Amino acid sequence: MNKRTPIEGYVCVLLFAIMTITMFIEVIARYIFNASQPWTGELSRYLFVWFIFISASYAAAEKAHIKVETIHELLPEKVKGIANTVGNCIWLGLTILVTYLGIDYAMSMFGSTSIALKIPLGIIYFGIPIGYGLMSIRIIIQIIKSFQSKEKNAT
Repeated sequence: MNKRTPIEGYVCVLLFAIMTITMFIEVIARYIFNASQPWTGELSRYLFVWFIFISASYAAAEKAHIKVETIHELLPEKVKGIANTVGNCIWLGLTILVTYLGIDYAMSMFGSTSIALKIPLGIIYFGIPIGYGLMSIRIIIQIIKSFQSKEKNAT
């Protein structure tokens, strides 16, 4: 087995572990010590936001995103590769757009801070463009690999 796990996989495990530990601390504090900590819920929410967008990039690297296979299966074999490439190019355009809009939105949120943690909200919202930016890179890699395999098959 020579398959390497993308870096996003390790980041997701780390984020999920910190989120789980944080929520465990909150449960212990609330139900055993009867003292809730306001920062634990907020931190868990923000880690979850980052987890979602980094996980989307991981799913792109693993080709695990949901897609409609029905139309693809009806296409002739020669057209399937072209349809995949066109679909990936459209997907890439969307991820680049969301990355750009996400950067703009995150930058606009640096004037506000979170209630309990007192960190700039821009840091939290930067999970969106980072996740989509990484996803764009993963899609570009898939497009390049598809062209390389077509060249290899042509020779």
